Amino acid sequence: MTTSRYRRWAAAIAALVAVACLAAGVAWAVRHHRTSPVASADDCAVVAQLAQLWRADSEHSMDALARDENIPLAEADGTVALSAKVRAAAQSVSDPAIKEDLDSWADGFALLGQVIRDDAQRSSPKGPTGEAERIHQAGDLIYLTADKLRAVCPDAFPGRR
Repeated sequence: MTTSRYRRWAAAIAALVAVACLAAGVAWAVRHHRTSPVASADDCAVVAQLAQLWRADSEHSMDALARDENIPLAEADGTVALSAKVRAAAQSVSDPAIKEDLDSWADGFALLGQVIRDDAQRSSPKGPTGEAERIHQAGDLIYLTADKLRAVCPDAFPGRR
């Protein structure tokens, strides 16, 4: 093999390696973009306000249950109101991924509110077919989404008591 032919092959292989490395780097960046905590301070402030509302709402519900003063329809209304606040706040964030997560969170609160309302209005103590699935879905939307939001805005969620 002549020297000029060798140089052409070496240049072609070097170019292929460079293109492969660039493609791998782009693929890695796209894949890991959402997992890196790069949320803006303003977006995280919105998430923090909503997390505080959720915590206050949850504490109020738990206190009412402990005192046996729980009013299910009022509880449902409060949960649906929280959903509306989360959905409205989603419009104010700049990060599309956080907006999507807030919309999912709002969906979870809305579904939970509907489950509570349906249960309160039912005369039979036995839940309808699929109620457990709806409760599970609401829980996933609420808690798994909260975990995603906590990953990008770790300071937004206060410590647990």
